[in-house]
Amino acid sequence: MGIDTDRFVAKGAPRRRIVHRATLAAPPERVFDTLTTAEGIRFWNGIDANVELEIGGRYEWLFDRSVPEGQQGSEGCQILAYVPSSMLAFSWNAPPHLARVRENRTWVVMTFAARGASTDVELTHLGFGEGEEWDACFDYFEAAWRRVLDSLAATFSRG
Repeated sequence: MGIDTDRFVAKGAPRRRIVHRATLAAPPERVFDTLTTAEGIRFWNGIDANVELEIGGRYEWLFDRSVPEGQQGSEGCQILAYVPSSMLAFSWNAPPHLARVRENRTWVVMTFAARGASTDVELTHLGFGEGEEWDACFDYFEAAWRRVLDSLAATFSRG
């Protein structure tokens, strides 16, 4: 499957970005595997996922299977690039309550660097458009990605 570039609104060097960092108590290989397999996402986050680890492959986190398809999570998002155990880049969409911008795509880049037996993770989310609904999307993910990294840290701290 090819990458659907028509859905990206930001071009060139995006003006704003979200950056969060965390150190996780697991080696990069384990962190990468957790984020690039449906089983890993289910183990960590307790949600279903569709993951095809290939360029253009599906990268969908399904938060709520009780709602109609297209509103369950990150349906339609794709893997943009990856370096096993080092980097993962994927497209991302707005949550369902931000319907006017949900059909568009932003992108997320996660890097993984070994620090002893742990992994330093940097998550960068960029590609936001302009306007009130995009501002709400940015604010939503500023908080959401912090929770994601905190949740990953808690999972790996339990072993």
